[in-house]
Amino acid sequence: MNSVVITILSGTLTLLAAVACAIVGLALTYRFVPVKLLESHHAPTGAIYAALYVMFGISLGFSLYLVWQQYESAKQTVASEAEAVQRIYWLAEGFPDPQRTQVQDLAVSYARVEIKDEWPMMARGEVSPPAERISHQLAVAIRKLNPKSNTQDDLYADELQRFDALRENRALRLLEVREGIPPSCGLSCWL
Repeated sequence: MNSVVITILSGTLTLLAAVACAIVGLALTYRFVPVKLLESHHAPTGAIYAALYVMFGISLGFSLYLVWQQYESAKQTVASEAEAVQRIYWLAEGFPDPQRTQVQDLAVSYARVEIKDEWPMMARGEVSPPAERISHQLAVAIRKLNPKSNTQDDLYADELQRFDALRENRALRLLEVREGIPPSCGLSCWL
């Protein structure tokens, strides 16, 4: 049987057993404990529950904040990677045709394989080997650019910086995919 199904079943059975015990305990308490004694404990019990509600609310708030921060970080990483690919494409315009076309074609191929291949795989926590291969080919093509003027020297330096940004953001994105959303620890983090 699948481990996810087993986990769901065992969680459901545990929850049902806890609810059944609570109901039986409540019924036994009301049957054998006098009402006046129960009423005398309402105020202290209410204060304890109020403190637990506050702790749970704070824990939930921190968990939501951490998830939101991770989401914003992932969004920024993807935007930076996309910007780097776009700049690599446009900076290649300043070079002669054989090298320019190769860099631009590889930049377009990289963007396409990321969108069509790697993004669906990332949903499953996997990485696309073709995307890594095209990234390596793009690095080789950029290194083969041969600057012939001061302007091309500047463009070449910017191409290298943009490619470094692309590789760094890709590595961060893949790290975020492997790590996933942090689990919410709830009240157990406070105890």
